[in-house]
Amino acid sequence: MNQEKEKTMRQILEKIGPLLRGSLSVAYKKCGKNCSTCREKGGHAATYFGYRKEGKTLVVHIPSSRVALAKKYHAEYKRLEKLIEAMTEDTVRNIKGK
Repeated sequence: MNQEKEKTMRQILEKIGPLLRGSLSVAYKKCGKNCSTCREKGGHAATYFGYRKEGKTLVVHIPSSRVALAKKYHAEYKRLEKLIEAMTEDTVRNIKGK
């Protein structure tokens, strides 16, 4: 891919907005105090974002104040991923001549 085409594609993606490619997960941790959350709910919820970089899985803690934002960005990536899959299928059909 030439640099001009790559630049154009990057500009298009930037218009879509921030994206998170990876997975969000919730783990419950006990704080060690005798609080009701730890006793009744099994611990405090902590959200993590996992992604791959250069063949390694990296995990980042998402502060509770930013979880909704991370979910929004992850949903945008999933929406884009479905769009790319549909475009791939269309392109394959086009190449096959069907």
